[in-house]
Amino acid sequence: MKYLLTLIAGIMLFTSCKDDKKDDNSSVCQRTLICYICGDNNLSNEAEENIRDLILEGSKEIGSEKQIVVVVDNQKTKPTLVLIKNGEYKVSEQYETNFYMTDPEKMRQILTYAMTEYKANSYALLLWGHSNGWIIERDTIAYEKTRGYGPDNVGEKGSGSSIWINYTAMADVFSQLPAKFDIIVGDLCLLQCVEVAYELRNYTNYIVGAPSEVPGDGLPYDTAIKYLFGSGEQDYKALANSIYDNKKTGYPVPTSLVKTSALEDLRQATLSLVKSGKLQPETCNFNDVIYYYRFEANPMMYDMQNIMLNNLDANSYTEWKKAFDKAVIYKVVGDRWVTEYPSMFNDFTITEENYGGLSMFVPKTEYNYMYMYKPNDDIRHYEWNIWDNE
Repeated sequence: MKYLLTLIAGIMLFTSCKDDKKDDNSSVCQRTLICYICGDNNLSNEAEENIRDLILEGSKEIGSEKQIVVVVDNQKTKPTLVLIKNGEYKVSEQYETNFYMTDPEKMRQILTYAMTEYKANSYALLLWGHSNGWIIERDTIAYEKTRGYGPDNVGEKGSGSSIWINYTAMADVFSQLPAKFDIIVGDLCLLQCVEVAYELRNYTNYIVGAPSEVPGDGLPYDTAIKYLFGSGEQDYKALANSIYDNKKTGYPVPTSLVKTSALEDLRQATLSLVKSGKLQPETCNFNDVIYYYRFEANPMMYDMQNIMLNNLDANSYTEWKKAFDKAVIYKVVGDRWVTEYPSMFNDFTITEENYGGLSMFVPKTEYNYMYMYKPNDDIRHYEWNIWDNE
């Protein structure tokens, strides 16, 4: 689902092994954008041109008071940290040992280093890689390292184990960082789940990304970079537009902008519907409701706004929508998007009214019989969970 990374291997070929850290870290930049790239997987060969032509070129437009820190692991190099500024780059840190960038402690160390070494008045985070949203897939390594975001690998050419970090563990990592992010941007699939947004709400002011799958070509960094260094909601709305209208691929990407400070009110408004019996899993009508993915052939990641539109009376929907609109402050969508399940578009119709740009999980009986995923159980690990209440 991506595209951003073998340039690092090229950088290493042309950069000496001497310590090339920042000459002077006493000054504080206006903003540091940290690009966290998990590419030691099947995305490893897709990115050299993407960084060279888009990130490096895009950095020329953002000025000297702003900088990009790329932290990357792929099949050709060990984890490496590169500073990009004014169209130029230098290797700041090449780690001597290979490790999982999806290990929570390693992620904490890397992000803390980037924030400390490249101080700024504000920080933005780009998450780059694969994602399956809040859904957890168990493995034999460690529960907290299972699916969510990643995966990373420590073997050559994809050998060894691929390890993920889920978003509950990621939230714990963010809670230990020196500063809060102003914005988190996802160049990955299925980020815009209300469960994920609520889990990260205390560690970022805004989240921009797609509730759906994302084309493998990646974001249009040549047009999007300047908005990542924006100063407010208008810039972030322009960022959402740039992601949606990806001239590089020609494929529209459903995109939304979430304001995290409004998520608690949205949870309370939604929880009250459950407690009052107006929204019940057993009777929820999913007919013609937009969904963004299938797990083990089961439609999931249903559009939150569309669920409410389909199941609430007019007055209840109007009241709930007030809270939703304060949380999802911008959204764009076309009539379809790139997906490995193109037949899904036979199951629903997309309109401006029913598209909300944020998915929500509702327990269903058929999910109990899934083999690899246990969503009815795993939702309990998320703070958003509104289904187990007294």
